[in-house]
Order: sequence, then C-alpha cells, then structure tokens
Amino acid sequence: MTKRLTDDELKRLIAEVDRLARSREAELDREQVEDILNELGLPSELLDDALMQLRRQEVAAAQTRRRNQIVAAVCVVVFVGLALTFFGQWRQWQVQSRVGAIQDQLTLADGSPIALINRQEGQEVFYQVTLENAPVGRRLPLACNWFNPSGQIVRQNTYHTQVISTPVWRTHCKHRIGFSADPGDWAVEMYLGKRPLDSQTFKVE
Repeated sequence: MTKRLTDDELKRLIAEVDRLARSREAELDREQVEDILNELGLPSELLDDALMQLRRQEVAAAQTRRRNQIVAAVCVVVFVGLALTFFGQWRQWQVQSRVGAIQDQLTLADGSPIALINRQEGQEVFYQVTLENAPVGRRLPLACNWFNPSGQIVRQNTYHTQVISTPVWRTHCKHRIGFSADPGDWAVEMYLGKRPLDSQTFKVE
C-alpha cells in the first residue's frame, strides 16, 4: 500500500529531489575532469594522486574540527567546575564570616570552671566556647592553639564540629597540662579556619 504524503512532506520531498539534481549537475565525471586538465596543460595521470591528497586533507580537516570541539568542551567543563568551586567557597566564606563567639570558659572534664591549674595533678583542661550564628545543618572547621608563658604553641587541636543543630552552638577543645608544663601565664585561642574567634588566659603553677 502506497503511503500518502502530507502537503508539508511533499514540499520537503520536492526540495530534496531538487537539491540532489543540482548536486549531480555540479559534479563532473572522470573524463570531464581529465579533459579540463588537458586543456589547462596539466598531466591527467596525477589525477588519482590529487584526489587521494584531497581526501587526506578533508580527513585531516575533520579531525582538526573534532579536536577543537573536544578542547572547547573540556574548557567549558573546566570553567564551569572552577566557577562552581569558587561559588561554593564564596558561599562557605559568607556563612562562616557571620559566626562569632559569645562566651568562653575554661573547665575540667566535669564542667567545673577553673582559672588556676596545678601541673602536679596532670589535669585535662577544656576550653568551652559558645558560638552564635552557627550554620545549622553544617560542620565547622575549628582549631585551638595552646601557648605557654614564652608564647610558644605547645599544643594544637584541629577538628570539625558535629553537624550543627542550633544557631547557638557550644564546642570545645582540650589539653592535658602535666608536670612538665612551664609555670606561669598561659593562653588558649580558638580559630574558625584561620580567623580567631576567642581567647582565654589562665595560670599554671
């Protein structure tokens, strides 16, 4: 059964037949090409080599276009990746820049406050800090530096908080101060990334 054509399909069919007819009219057979070469005084025996060279050039041009397309696609992917990374870092910085400390305290493991530490007892000291504007649903990268009376860092804590559930969030770092600790005025400082959040001084005897 012959398939019926719509008016639109018929128009497109006529256009395609016309295009093919024009394409064939524009093509030259081998004898015509050889006649043209002879008229120009060119050796027709080089026709096959010339055709092969043309095919190679077409293949090389297609490969070059393909390589350029691949390079362009890779550049786009890299650019988008860098843009997303930058945007993510900017968002993270924006969130973290609002975080601050509203309260800090030195305590023992049982939570009792302490300001004077006896190194003979080898006590583990906790630096408790309450944060405000903490990002709910995220974790914060925190660090603490413990300084002896000479200003040297004798202990560093680096950690991430648990997933934060409230904008006001309490966190801590700790250090065991034993017999080998230098007596005098000590200090501890907490950082969010590289930004100082809060600090506290205490005495060791």
